[in-house]
Amino acid sequence: MSTKAPYGEEKKAAAIAALLVGRRVGQVARAHGVPEGTVKSWRHRLKNGRVATLRKGAKGAFGALLMEHLEATLLSLIAQSRHLSDPDVLRGMRAGEAGVFFGTLFDRTMRMLELAPALLGDRGEGGRR
Repeated sequence: MSTKAPYGEEKKAAAIAALLVGRRVGQVARAHGVPEGTVKSWRHRLKNGRVATLRKGAKGAFGALLMEHLEATLLSLIAQSRHLSDPDVLRGMRAGEAGVFFGTLFDRTMRMLELAPALLGDRGEGGRR
């Protein structure tokens, strides 16, 4: 039996980055072609601070790929937030649209904060352990 990971480092990194920014397990599984059970396992390891175990079979690039995907997603969320913070843009939106958008941003931010300690190794302020 092969010990090679069935999913490439880039696919796994993209899926985990999606989890970190608050996407739901089913969404991540469908978007990346990975079974929901596998995505649930990855999320469980993240929540329990076992990010290192996600690198089994990887050739060392997993962490860099994960950070690249996470950074791109965060930059996108920041750009969206800035765009919709413009009073002229807000005036052009219906209240329901604005509420859904900001609710989604808030939810994703809370999910990132919930999972961030696993990614950062439980470092406190200043980045020290």
